Amino acid sequence: MQHPNSPSRRLRAGGAVALAAARRTNRAESLTLIGTPPSGEAFDPGPLSADPADEAGLRASTTRLLSTAFCEREDAPIEQITEWRREEDATPAAREAQLATLDGFDPEPLYELTLPVRVITGGADPVVDPNASRRLAEELPNGEFKLYPEASHLVTIERSAALNDDVLGFIQSVADR
Repeated sequence: MQHPNSPSRRLRAGGAVALAAARRTNRAESLTLIGTPPSGEAFDPGPLSADPADEAGLRASTTRLLSTAFCEREDAPIEQITEWRREEDATPAAREAQLATLDGFDPEPLYELTLPVRVITGGADPVVDPNASRRLAEELPNGEFKLYPEASHLVTIERSAALNDDVLGFIQSVADR
């Protein structure tokens, strides 16, 4: 299971950073963006917010990031994520700094990003509207969209095996071009 606070997961700023880097360099051959909005305006940090000292608040925040079906059948991952968040969640100052990276974020013009990009999202994501992620993929010349309709914001946890297969297949398809 991927750690929920790994750099590629924190506030999904990693997708914004990847888009910005792809505009400045030709080093990337492809991008995979998970739960990434097309702009900072399409990002709602509310469901992510919780005081690390408030165990019930952390659990509630975590379950808001997962589908109801997942929460009903899987308790151990929720407990593990809640524990990780209690121990390692960003401080309020760090959270504000992370949010600031998305303030005014606008990767336009997207038509200039010609590398292959797979945009993946959960259909019940309360943080990034799935339609916003779909628009991102549609606005990219070589964008592809993959929706996991039954998953939420933590699609990488809910659908880890299928998502890993999808990402590996995408990387292989890029290598084969």
